[in-house]
Formats: sequence, structure tokens, C-alpha cells
Amino acid sequence: MKVLWAPLLAALLLSGCVSTNTSDTAEEDVESVVNVTEPVEAAQEEVTEEIKETAADILARAKIDIKDGYEQSAKKVLESMIFDYPDAEEVKEANELIAKIDAKANEENAKVAAEEKKAEEARKAEVNKALSKLRKTTDEVEGITWYYDKTTPKYDDTNNAHLYIGVQESGDPYLRLRIRYASDSWLFIDQYIFRSGDDKYTITPGFSGVNRDNSGGGIWEWYDAAPTADDLDMIRTIIASDKAILRYSGQQYYDDRTITSEEKKAFKNVLDAYEALGGK
Repeated sequence: MKVLWAPLLAALLLSGCVSTNTSDTAEEDVESVVNVTEPVEAAQEEVTEEIKETAADILARAKIDIKDGYEQSAKKVLESMIFDYPDAEEVKEANELIAKIDAKANEENAKVAAEEKKAEEARKAEVNKALSKLRKTTDEVEGITWYYDKTTPKYDDTNNAHLYIGVQESGDPYLRLRIRYASDSWLFIDQYIFRSGDDKYTITPGFSGVNRDNSGGGIWEWYDAAPTADDLDMIRTIIASDKAILRYSGQQYYDDRTITSEEKKAFKNVLDAYEALGGK
């Protein structure tokens, strides 16, 4: 009988031990849940403090940007800070800084606008002054306004060399060079030679590049084309020269004449107006 009761007694003792241990574990879990509120509250305080410090750091960085002249960059930083930390104490100062940045930007924009307006008014005055020396005609069909110096003859039955300007309804102004010859006999011009001191320039349109007409015993031949860069160098040399000679060179004969002071002045007036209109 002693042998039979021994296992039973051992089983009862083991059952009692297990029950006691389970109860102790449950009590410990409850106690840990109850006590967790204290570290959570402490963590919340630490997070709040961290937000305040972060906002302060951002504000400090924005102030450095402002000091270094990067106002718009600082503004973006401040706006981001306000969005992320709307309850931070630094928001008030951030808004004040943004207001100052905006005020300065508005002042600078107004200054730039005033300077641009002044420059535009000066440009218009310069254009008006330059154009006041010219006469104009308008081709309403083609939408082109032509500008000539007031002293330039209107018709081709004369000896004259001049520049004139074309301005379309849209687009940049452009230049034309016209060289006229009038006489009672044909030269059949195929080349123009300009001589000023040691400088010599030649324009060779060829026979077909020159226009011709006649009436009442008189003839006239004329050349009209966009001037090249070399042509414009020639014209500027002529303007500055004491004397410039133009040779109308034909197939067999030629005719020379001196460029007049009136022609030189007309060249200059048209070039000045062309530049004032924005020509290059």
C-alpha cells in the first residue's frame, strides 16, 4: 500500500505547484499593464520637448538663410516648420519673418518694375526721336511700314544711295540698301565700287541684279537688296569719311560721283533708327 500511495502523493504536490506559478504570472502581467502609464506619460513629455527643440532648430536655420541673403529659401523652410509644428511657440516668430520676407520681396519687385518702366519710356523716347528724322509709308496689303530719311528722294530717276527700314506687323525690323543712277544714256550697270581713302568696297549684283526703266528720253537703273555685314561696314566708313566716291561700273563705261554730305547724314539717321527699333 505504501508503494501505491507514493505516486498519487507526488502528483498532488506537483499540481499544487503549477497552479501557484500560474497565479503569480497573471498578477505580474496585470501589474505591468497598470504601471505602463507612467513611462508613456514621460515619453509624451519627452516628445513634446523634442518638437519644441526641433522647431527652434529649424527657426535658427531659417535665420541663417535670411542673413546670408537666401530669403525665399528661408521662407520655404519656415512654411514647412509651421505646417509640421503648428502648435510650436516658434510659429509666431516664423510668421513675422515670413511677413518681412514678403514685404522685402514686394519692395524689390516694385523697384524692378519701376526701373523697367523707366527704361521702356527711355527706349520709346529714343525710338520716337530717331523716327522723327524719317518719313514713313505703309503697305496695308503686305502689312509693312517703310521708313526713309526725309531727305531721300522718293523716285528712282535720280543719283542717290540710301538705306531704308522695313517693319512688319510682327517680327524684327530689317534694312534695305538702294543705289540709284539716272542719266540720258544707259550704262547697263553690273557693279558698284565705293572708295573712301584707302578703303575700297565692291558690290557686284551682275547685269540681271540691276533694275532698269526709261521715260521721256531719260533712263534710270537701280539696285535694291538687303545689305551684307560688309556693306554695313562700308556705309559706316562712308559716314565717317571726309570724301567717298561711288563708281557706277557698266559693261563698257562707268560714271563716278561723290557721295554727298546729305547722303552720309541720311545713312546715319536710318542706322540710328534701325538700332533704336531693336535691329541688329
